[in-house]
Amino acid sequence: MTGKRLLILGALVTVLAGYILVVERHQPTTDEQKKRESQVFPGVERDDVVSISVTNPSGTFRLEKQKDEWFLTSPVESAADAGAVGGVLTSLLGLKSERKLPTKDVAAEDLARYGLEKPEIRVELGLEDGSSRALAVGAETALGSNRAVSLDPDEILLCSRYFAQDLERGLDGWRSKEVVQVYPDQVASFEIVGETGRIHLVQAADQWKLLEPIQDLADRGRVQDLISKLNSVQVKEFIEADEGGEDLAALGLESPRLVLTIVRTTGDEPVRLEMGAIREADGGRQVACRRNGDDLLWISDEAEALLDRPPTAWRSAAVFPFDTWNVERVEFSGPEGAIDVERRQGLWYVLEPGAAAEAEAGSGEAEPAGASAVEADSTAVLDRLGAIAALKAIDFDLVPVTSAELGRVVLHLSSAGKPSTVELRFQQPLHGGGNVMVTASGREPVMSVAFTAVAKVLGDLDALRAEEPAADASADETGAVAGPSEAGKPSG
Repeated sequence: MTGKRLLILGALVTVLAGYILVVERHQPTTDEQKKRESQVFPGVERDDVVSISVTNPSGTFRLEKQKDEWFLTSPVESAADAGAVGGVLTSLLGLKSERKLPTKDVAAEDLARYGLEKPEIRVELGLEDGSSRALAVGAETALGSNRAVSLDPDEILLCSRYFAQDLERGLDGWRSKEVVQVYPDQVASFEIVGETGRIHLVQAADQWKLLEPIQDLADRGRVQDLISKLNSVQVKEFIEADEGGEDLAALGLESPRLVLTIVRTTGDEPVRLEMGAIREADGGRQVACRRNGDDLLWISDEAEALLDRPPTAWRSAAVFPFDTWNVERVEFSGPEGAIDVERRQGLWYVLEPGAAAEAEAGSGEAEPAGASAVEADSTAVLDRLGAIAALKAIDFDLVPVTSAELGRVVLHLSSAGKPSTVELRFQQPLHGGGNVMVTASGREPVMSVAFTAVAKVLGDLDALRAEEPAADASADETGAVAGPSEAGKPSG
């Protein structure tokens, strides 16, 4: 074989390989082709669907996707049940025909037998490209294992009958059972009006504050619990307007017991929940609720116990709640002296006076070295931070006292890149065995805490220093012993 023929054959092989690589490898396999041929909606993906219209014996219902969320737009406007929409899409897009019956082989009277002359159910999928796919759903076959459907007048398909269950819902089946969806970072305030008066909680700078009827720091855990409970409240029954609107008094909603208003940071309309009568049903308590002055509902009562609390229950029992991992530096001063510790690259260091001054000036990013900063006992520092976070107020709203200062703690915090400083000041008890008075910057009330709890914060400050290792027998020519500062110094 000549060299010229070899070059031609080589070129042909290259072209063939390129064709296989570019074209053939992207063609569906035989199994994939058969699967596509059996699909009722071939080529339609879940993300392609932007609307669903379903007509069944209960009525006609239209659902539309708006910003990746589904809403019922007819016959009423409401958030859609995500599970119901997901079930329909899964059933329809996964639907396969088990047999095809061309209409030319079916007598006209047989169309009625298959229920396709006047279909019980019709569904239409609106797609993102503006096109649509319509499906008529007829009756079950004689043996009951299949159901007849038709995409167009030219053929009848027989499919597994179970998919139709997702299309037979009435109005309540398409409406979301969530009473309200609350995201913690999107709540600006809660207002609760009940028998105990008006309670106003606001979120600012990653803290919850109680504004009415008293001004104080709010119990963050209790507010988070309320948010969690609100998200778990479910609609148990939708009350038709003409049914419940005739007599709001019967539902206890003419003068509701509790009213909750949620203001969002997103600028959306506030959510208003009015709560009235209580009934026992389905093995549990249910509460009559009017949502946004419109929807009348019977809802589960997960959140009611939290809402029906006195104002004092919303105050923070912690003297100052914080997350220990947000602490960058702590200054302690107590009866036994003072110490300043700072976190650097995950480890804690004791700042000597020179380094402390640098940190105050904002230049504390230098690597810890020798005389300016020495390694602290990180476990002891974390335990001390835990003791500060665990300080619980015994009394509130005390008269300020002029007793001698017992000590203070200054916390330098950083949350979401926002630095802040909080100072806790402790005053000597007025008598032996008495409680310690404490104030926290940013919090108005004078509180009292147990003396033993304060002792865990201010006592034995030297315990925060790392223990000095035993002197190494090896020394350099000058007689100096290698210190631990370099060995304990973080790399990089």
